[in-house]
Amino acid sequence: MRFAAVLILLFALQACDQSKPETRPSNPSQQASGRPAPAFLPSRNGFSFANNFPGAPLPTFLAASAPSSRKYAFGLCGGMSAASADYFLAGLVPPREASLPERGSALYEYLFLRQAQSFGPGLATALRFAEWTAKTDSELGSLSYPEVEKLAASLREHAVVPIGLIIARPGGPRGARNVSDNHQVLAYQIQKDEHVATVRIYDPNYPKDDGVVLVLGLSNRDQPLGFRNRPTRRSTPIRAVFVLPYEPAVPPAVVNSSPAPQ
Repeated sequence: MRFAAVLILLFALQACDQSKPETRPSNPSQQASGRPAPAFLPSRNGFSFANNFPGAPLPTFLAASAPSSRKYAFGLCGGMSAASADYFLAGLVPPREASLPERGSALYEYLFLRQAQSFGPGLATALRFAEWTAKTDSELGSLSYPEVEKLAASLREHAVVPIGLIIARPGGPRGARNVSDNHQVLAYQIQKDEHVATVRIYDPNYPKDDGVVLVLGLSNRDQPLGFRNRPTRRSTPIRAVFVLPYEPAVPPAVVNSSPAPQ
């Protein structure tokens, strides 16, 4: 039953706003050199391909006979966000290829596994996305403000923190009305005062883009929380944010993985 539930949630969250150990592992490069590891940067520590996978969001053994058509696509934003954190915390940069990993490859299977794990124990995170999407802006404001504080505290302790973005609104515009239009990204820096929090993120939809930020208003809880901004591009309204559960994992031994630069 749990496997079936995962498949159902894979379909429910397949779009993922796609572009159309208990202790964290130490950085071996830092240990070897005695110098602090460089800060996370999407152009260096994110994947070079966009979050837009062709075909059906099924495990490889079920989807092997399905055509990989661009007519049907799905996202693995949670898997890509968690995996980029895994590589970074292991002191590695992810594979540099700009092309999508082939279904069945070690990297693809790893991203798919991390996506499934991003739904949380007992699918709690997936259900949270669904429940928060149905709430009003006022309700989401009250829920989000403690999460912004939690994010700030987490980033003081950890270099990177996966977060969930509520973008969808029932009855909203196309591309922002279904649970599957919500998103997962990786936060790596926050600047905050009593009125505004600016969060720098790695967004799997925008590879190699170091300019993606969340601008979150902290004064009016009756309005959408803020926006996802990209330089010279249209902003996306963000209704709520929350910190995602995350446990580091060992990334696959991909040939093109290499130590992070010092």
